Amino acid sequence: MPFLAEATLDIAQPPEAVFDKLADHDGWPAWMPASFAPTGRSLGVLKVGHRPRVRIAGAPLASPIEISIVDHPTQLAWRGAAGKWLFAEHRFTFEAIRSGTRVRSSETWDGHLAQLARPALRRVAERIALEMLEALSRSLR
Repeated sequence: MPFLAEATLDIAQPPEAVFDKLADHDGWPAWMPASFAPTGRSLGVLKVGHRPRVRIAGAPLASPIEISIVDHPTQLAWRGAAGKWLFAEHRFTFEAIRSGTRVRSSETWDGHLAQLARPALRRVAERIALEMLEALSRSLR
């Protein structure tokens, strides 16, 4: 049974600017938090099918993620997996609000390990998502 880890943050910039910052893989090393550290070569502006590598939560090895949705300026998503045991899709949605943009991070987790580690995994995923959104906001100031 899948479960969802979520975080939301309002950013005082228009959706296009917020989306563009997140979609610019070359800029990730300057602002992404250590809990989601990009590694490997830069890919420029993310496109469906791109496979950036990231070191998540201090893991010793980097993991590939695959960009699955690029819909400027409303949503950007990627997915990653550890075989059939653990997989997730991380989707960001960008909604125009009076003060700028409401960014929602929704990460759907599934697989046998996801069910076993659900409480801890959800806590870690929500913490990392909020760290990413806060870093994204700071990078746009």
